[in-house]
This record gives sequence, structure tokens and C-alpha cells, in this order.
Amino acid sequence: MPLAPGEPDLADKVAHLRSDAWPGARPEEIETHMSWVFLTGDRAYKLKKPIAYELLDYRSIEARRRDCEAEVELNQSLAPGVYLGVEPLTVDEHGEMSIGGSGRAVDWLVVMRRLPCGELLDHRIADATVGPADLDGVVDRLVDHYSLARPLPMDPADYRRQLADQLDRDVAGLRRHGRWLDVESVEALAGRLAGEIGSSPTVGERAARLVDGHGDLRPEHIVPGPPPLIIDRLSFAARLRQVDPLFDLALLALECDVLAAPALGAHALERYQARSGDRVEASLVELYQAVRALTRARLSIAHLDDGVHDPRHWVRRSRRYVEACQNHLARTG
Repeated sequence: MPLAPGEPDLADKVAHLRSDAWPGARPEEIETHMSWVFLTGDRAYKLKKPIAYELLDYRSIEARRRDCEAEVELNQSLAPGVYLGVEPLTVDEHGEMSIGGSGRAVDWLVVMRRLPCGELLDHRIADATVGPADLDGVVDRLVDHYSLARPLPMDPADYRRQLADQLDRDVAGLRRHGRWLDVESVEALAGRLAGEIGSSPTVGERAARLVDGHGDLRPEHIVPGPPPLIIDRLSFAARLRQVDPLFDLALLALECDVLAAPALGAHALERYQARSGDRVEASLVELYQAVRALTRARLSIAHLDDGVHDPRHWVRRSRRYVEACQNHLARTG
């Protein structure tokens, strides 16, 4: 149906992409904090929400277009053949909305090759159809990526400060949900982490190893393959991709641990160090995982902010990450 007079809002666009955009069956849809994804046939279409957070501002059409283009470009090296391009969502003179039409662009969509959910690493872990050796191709692709990635070294003091600032943001976010969490324990954990970051000479040394990495290396972003594919490299905040490669791998190992598959994460860490020659003491990896766990606890509990999610699931998940933070911190030695 033609749109009512006025600029289409997010609800109008989502309503169109739910039904009118496709012949035949209604697409599957996935809503995240930052986007809507519509799965139809062999394609996936991602519509970014007009939102603003500390590190991103998608409120203008132009900003969303730029980020769509950046996402496609950034993900070519780790997910070849998956990110197919960017298409405009248009409205013609009759108020009809379409993908790639001749009217004016009212938004932009990332177009991807659809990946079957069952091939993603988190599903394979749940189905018990993946073993440590299945991650070899993934890690080897990451090693190649890091070896060619743009070096982004940082002053050691600045690197320590960046990690400490991340802890402050995490504590602030978790403190807002003190109804569900033991805030005093969280603050104590963060204080111990800050002390480790400040005193560890290895942390300072790693400041020279930072590269333009992935930034969000989790099982739901990995297809073991073959061929191995790693999707959803962060596009909205370049500084979140400015990482020590082992900080990326620490997140993957943490998430495998939380999914009750610690052997997978341990193998990925060992494979990376063996293939890259980038050997570190185990205490650094444990510290990185503890830092990552506190951030994941904050991001999990933040799902309660939109008021539509079941709080029990996300509270349990956040508490589980806090527990993981405690465990990894205890193993730093």
C-alpha cells in the first residue's frame, strides 16, 4: 500500500520489509540492538536503526549509508563472497516503497549471502557437531588477516588507560541494574582488574602489537567451514577494532567457555600462538578474558533497557559473565 503523507519512519520500513518487499513467503526476521535483519531465499538484508549511542550515531540517512558501505568493505577479507553490496530502500512519487527502486532513497540496506544458522559455530557447539580441529581454518584465516592488517600501535600508558576506561564504562552500565546484580562484587572485580592492568608489564608491551582487527569475535559470527568465514567485523567504531589480536581471540575463547566448550577456545588460542609465533604468558590471556567478560556482562544486562526482553534470560546471562570474570581473574596467578 502507498505510504501516508510524510517521511517513512522505522516502523514503516520494517512493515514493508516484513511483507510487501518479497513475493511469496514472509521472510524470517531478526532484531538486534542496532538493526533489523530479514532473511529471504538465499539473501539477508540488514536495515540499521536510526539510533545514537556513545560510539555511533545512525540518526541520519547519510550516516547509515556510510556505515552500510563500510560494513561491506571491512568484511571482504574475512568473509569473501558473503557481503554482496548496498541497496537503497526507495519511495517513488506514488508513495510506493521498494528495494533498489527508481525513487528517492529513504534508507540503505546491507545485502548478504544468507548463511544457514546451523553452520554457525554457536549452533554447531549446541549440536555437538564441532571439535577443536574444526577451528584450524578459522584461526589460520585470522592469522593471515592480522599479519596483513594495518598496525595501530599505542603508547603503553594510553593502552592501559583505554582498558581502564572500558572497565569504568562496564561498571557504570552494570551499576544501573543493581536490582539484579551484586554491584559491590562487580566493583571489587573491576578494581582488581584495574590493578592487574596497571601493574602487568606484559599489558604495556602488548600496546605495540595493536592492529585493525575484528572487534567482536564471537561464535555466532563464525562459520567453521570449509571454507571458514568470519562475519560482522565492527564497522561503527574503528577504535573498537584497534586490538591486540589476542584480545580478539580471548573473546572467542571466553564465549566458547560460556557455551560449555572450553576446549574449542583453548585450541583456538594455542593454534593462533603456534601459527603466528606470537607467544605470551597464560596470565595475560586470562586477564584479557576477564576484561572481556565484564563487558559482555554489561552488554547482556543492557537488553533490559528496551523493555521488551525477558529479564530472566539476560540477568542469568549477565551473572554468568560476571562469574566467568571472577574465574579468569583468579587464574591470572
